Amino acid sequence: MKKTIVAIALLAAGLTGCAASLEPAGSTQASSSAVPLVIPDSIADAMAANKATHEADDDLVWDAQAEIPVTLADGASAGEGVEVEGNQVKITKPGNYRISGTLSDGQLVVDTEQAGVVRLIFDGVSITNSTSSALLIQSADKVVLWLDEGSENSLTDAETYVYADGETEPDAALFSKVDLTIAGTGTLNVTGRAGDGITSKDGLVVESGNISVTAADDAVKGRDYLVVRGGTLAIDAKGDALKSTNDSDDTAGYVLVSGGTVKAEAGSDCFDAVTDALVSGGELALSCGDDGIHADRTLMIEDGSVDISKSYEGLESAAVILGGGTINVVASDDGINASNSTGDSSAQEPGGWGSEMPSEMPSGWDGEMPGGTDATPGPMGGNPTAAPPTDMDGKMPGRGSEDGSNTGFGGQGGGPGGGMGGEEAQDAAVIIKGGKITIKAGGDGIDSNGYGTVTGGEIVLDVENRGMEGPIDIVGDWTVTGGTITDPEGNAIQ
Repeated sequence: MKKTIVAIALLAAGLTGCAASLEPAGSTQASSSAVPLVIPDSIADAMAANKATHEADDDLVWDAQAEIPVTLADGASAGEGVEVEGNQVKITKPGNYRISGTLSDGQLVVDTEQAGVVRLIFDGVSITNSTSSALLIQSADKVVLWLDEGSENSLTDAETYVYADGETEPDAALFSKVDLTIAGTGTLNVTGRAGDGITSKDGLVVESGNISVTAADDAVKGRDYLVVRGGTLAIDAKGDALKSTNDSDDTAGYVLVSGGTVKAEAGSDCFDAVTDALVSGGELALSCGDDGIHADRTLMIEDGSVDISKSYEGLESAAVILGGGTINVVASDDGINASNSTGDSSAQEPGGWGSEMPSEMPSGWDGEMPGGTDATPGPMGGNPTAAPPTDMDGKMPGRGSEDGSNTGFGGQGGGPGGGMGGEEAQDAAVIIKGGKITIKAGGDGIDSNGYGTVTGGEIVLDVENRGMEGPIDIVGDWTVTGGTITDPEGNAIQ
């Protein structure tokens, strides 16, 4: 948590500004770019301000008598109204296509300029491709991929893609340039051997189905939005698990989970949204190399179960708003972090100071941390029983002001506080209105570079005493008018 680390460095430099450039070994400077702080009253309000999804009531309804059978077979694929060239099967008009069979090295393509929905009814499909995507949706109004009851289906892309000059797409085993909905009760196994598993360059909705995704990079990605309504998602990704990437439209770029079950292991973030990450239901079991749930603008959890068993920072956004549900977080750094910048927390792994120390220390600084000497190290590098430095006017850092403005930095195991006295609060907030929240953190339990409020909920903070970090670290105002905040033994934390 960069803010606290810099505070320690400033203290070591005699409370002057000369050490402000200190960073943990291996870190990078966070971007100063910030987003407008948005505090919706509810997820419904957040979604009302966001781009509407492409879902329609009749998307998942069709006349079975009008289905067009398509059989996939190496060198012998066939279907009415489809184009077959070798092992590439192309659908060129809207309709309801019931597809079955195997292509050991082939591709299913959707490419139509005609108005209407293309429904791909998978009923035992297996497609592997050695040079590109297994399923490529080039053009259509929108596409529904239906997983038929009892069916087992698989899509596997190339380990190395072959592109025409200047091309960089497709880059996923299932790649769509249009709005895509996945639904049904069957099974779909997707293996992205080169990059992503499932990608839509527009919106992506998972309505239902039993879906397993293994990806060399990101698992499931919708550019405009990614919405999970139901079904079961089992994800193993080297990159992010669930992701939305549209950073050119502030009404897009969101991830919403309103139901279903998501079990994800990710090398980076389990959720990564450039605007909002919203959870209004469902069961999430997440193990993440970086953040558990990350959003640049707003992160809201209203209901459901969120279990983050591994993360660097558990919940991270400019605004973190918790209103309900059961939330369990294990984080090596902060459990909840409200920070309004676009820096990459993965670059700030916990670690030592390396060799970067101020080139010039303040005159009169004797090398001792406040409270003792290096020979008698305490929580701040000094003797925990020694008297405080005389140049601090009897005030210990981190206690904040009596009126609740908390302009110090959070002491070890103590109450909330912010950065050093002159640190400016960001447009960032932690707002807890309800829910059962348990956090086990190597850094701060709750950290806000802005303000924080608690009006309800049951909060348990299990925080390792590491350096200056403690259960609660707030730069701006900290207000508690309801709920409970305790340690694992039930002792109140103020």
